[in-house]
Amino acid sequence: SNSCLAVFVNFIAVQQNKDTVCKRCLAGYFSDVSSSTETCKSWTNCTALGTAEKIRGTDRLDAVCEEPLISVPPRDDTKKLLYGLIVPFLLVVLIAGIVALVYCQNKGKALTVGLQHWANEICRRIKGTKDSCR
Repeated sequence: SNSCLAVFVNFIAVQQNKDTVCKRCLAGYFSDVSSSTETCKSWTNCTALGTAEKIRGTDRLDAVCEEPLISVPPRDDTKKLLYGLIVPFLLVVLIAGIVALVYCQNKGKALTVGLQHWANEICRRIKGTKDSCR
């Protein structure tokens, strides 16, 4: 015979007028082709790939590894906190500042009595005086 069946490997090089001597693949190796030149290939090392071995290799088949888990990056909740709490807070402060500014400039003419008192209090704190902004 000039070639080795799958599972076997060419043990002694083919020489003219001599039969090929074949030998079974050792544990941890496989051959899936009939050939007079191919050597046994080592099983895939699943551990080196970071996965578990799903199916152990045989003398005819390579080892089959588990599908690698798709790593999900950790969620970054910092942005949610920023947009969910800080931005609305800053908007409230900005609106309060605008209301106080408008009140101080118009002396509260267009505002209701309750809002006038609140805006007047803010205005006094901004100016740093105890006097009314009116």
